[in-house]
Parts: sequence; C-alpha cells; structure tokens
Amino acid sequence: MKSALALDNSGTLSEPIVVRKTLSDLINLTGTELPNVPRSDGRVALVSLPKFTLDSLSSSDSLNEFVREHDSPQVVLSNEQVTREEARTSLMSAETLPTTLATELIRDVRDQINHEDDSDPQISLQCTVAIDEPAVLQVIARSCRPKSKATRVVGQLRQEGWEPYILSGDARPLVEMVGSTVGIPSENIFPLLSTREKGEAVRRLQREGSVVMVGDYLNDKDALAAADLGIRIDSSNEDVSQELEPVTDVEIEDLDGLSPALNGIQRRTH
Repeated sequence: MKSALALDNSGTLSEPIVVRKTLSDLINLTGTELPNVPRSDGRVALVSLPKFTLDSLSSSDSLNEFVREHDSPQVVLSNEQVTREEARTSLMSAETLPTTLATELIRDVRDQINHEDDSDPQISLQCTVAIDEPAVLQVIARSCRPKSKATRVVGQLRQEGWEPYILSGDARPLVEMVGSTVGIPSENIFPLLSTREKGEAVRRLQREGSVVMVGDYLNDKDALAAADLGIRIDSSNEDVSQELEPVTDVEIEDLDGLSPALNGIQRRTH
C-alpha cells in the first residue's frame, strides 16, 4: 500500500485566478442602500453556489432566485460552523443580486485566462454571506491555472511511491481540470470540502495507512492537524502563517521542496 499524499488545490497545486465584487461594488451595481454590516464576531461563511451554466443563470430573475430553485450551496469556509441550509436561507434573504453580476465576473475571469490560454476555462461562483444579519459581502468568480512545476513534481512523487490525492474547497470541474493536467485521477479527487471536511477526509485515508497533507491556507488547518505529517507551503500572509504554524510539521518554500522534505523525513524515521 502506497502512502497517501493529500494536496490542496488552489495555492498549492495551482495558481488561483479570482475576480470579486465587494460590498460597495454590489451596492453600486444593485442600487440598494448600504445594509447593516455584520458584527466582526458574527457568523460569516464562504459558500460555493450550485453547479450552474450561463443559460440557467440568464433564465433566473436573480442569483437569489437561482439559489432558491437549486440545491443548497456548499459551505466552504466559515468562522463558525454553518449549515448549508443556513447559508441558503441567508443568500435568499439578502439584497437581490442580478444575474448580470455573475456573467460580468465570469467574463472577467475568462478574459484573464484567455490572455495566455485560448481554452475555455472552468469557472466557479462563490459568495461571502453574513448568516445572522443576512447580507452578501462579496461575490467571487474563480478559476485556477496548474503551477508550471506541478506535473513534474507529482510524477516524481509517484515514482517515489506516493499516492497523490487532492482535497479542495473548489468546485469539481476546477479540481478535475487540475488533476487531469498534473496526473491525479478523478477517483483521488475530493472537491467542495469545508475546513472540517478536509480533516475528515484525511482521517478516512488514514484507515488505509499514513497520510501526509500539503496545504497553504486556513481551510487546510484541520487536515494539516489530522495528518501524520503536515507540510505547509510558505505564505506571504503573516496571519495565515501564524495560524497554521501550530499544526505544521515542515515548511517548504514551493513544490520543489516537497520531495526533499519527504525523503528527509523518511531517512530520519528509518
């Protein structure tokens, strides 16, 4: 049985491409008055909207209506545990969001990617929503581009006996696009995971053997803590680095440091 190597997607295996509209942008676009800004200690969640197409969006009166007609959104990251139904209710109760907002964001992301790549990109849509005082604080369209060295590094680690997995909060189409590029099969890909669910995924993998987790952001915290070995890719964000330091066993500068770090650990433990 090969040892499992669990990798985050955005920021670890790929470079995120993100376009966002903030609270003030949304107010200008929708013509609404400034809603009550949630307290800093209130519950706020980042949620991915259900799988969508531009056709289905254009047939909906608003993003809120789209959420009402489809499955509950997936909670990706929150400062307190939030259920999908709470996120869905808050999105539906917030100020109306026109579908033109989504199409505008998606177009901007596509333009960024097509500047260097003519392929049609996979793009997901997310909202940051206040739960207790319903308000959408920002809307995000995101895609990603596999890091230039990711395919080589993943191939090298496979040769060294590691079985790679992707544990990600991103939508399945984004993660599978990265997986197919770097050589990680779809059965080893787990998308739309919250912080807690990433930790649970690591513990499930541990039923078969030891697990190394590689991540770079706050939503990797539970997975880094649960893994037999937690490896953090250095972040320029000091707050993130301080938050992850207690659950990090090894810090590396980039993907090129992964194989030497793993080989060094193996030498010390044998």
